[in-house]
Amino acid sequence: MQDTPVWTHACRQAAAPPLSPRDQREADRAGRLIDPAHAQNFLHARHLMRLLAARELQLAENAVRLETHDDAPPGVEGDDSVSVSWSRSGPHAFAALLRDGRLGADVEQVLPRRVAPMLDMIATQTERAVMAGLGDGPDALHGFYRLWCAKEAVLKWRGDGFRGGAKTVDIPAPFISGGIDDVELDEGGTIVRLKAIHPSEDWLAVLAFSR
Repeated sequence: MQDTPVWTHACRQAAAPPLSPRDQREADRAGRLIDPAHAQNFLHARHLMRLLAARELQLAENAVRLETHDDAPPGVEGDDSVSVSWSRSGPHAFAALLRDGRLGADVEQVLPRRVAPMLDMIATQTERAVMAGLGDGPDALHGFYRLWCAKEAVLKWRGDGFRGGAKTVDIPAPFISGGIDDVELDEGGTIVRLKAIHPSEDWLAVLAFSR
């Protein structure tokens, strides 16, 4: 049994050959993105997920069909034993796969921003107090992205996405501040493990997964 998800990250280069949609549904979704760069980033993330699934499942990349749902986590068509999750932020794409478990993942490009307005929307009172203790410099910026990614990863694990309500997810203070990169949450009696991945200064990802 696979203990932790396998994952991969890629940053799309502006000069890279354009990607084409795999099917009509993918074409329709990409077509709703007005900016061509955003459409390519969307296709890039799905392409990365298919590449990872093909490698791990020993399939040809063109044989992998991703299933997406409005009210359930995504999957790989024809293999219910595999949980997958992918995310994009700017040119950054992140994809993860877990066998015999459940998975959510989020990636964010780390860019300077005012975090206070966002915290009002996503953070609990306790989480806002943690963020206040980080000041207003780089520690606070990275704390915000860790908080955001963790919440979105858990909400994806639930199958809800952000419509499930970011304030319904409580992220422990040491994880927000960067004191720890692994922590366990109790989600209705199911233990969900959070793992932060930040190998460079310009992007951050969080995995949420369970058995």
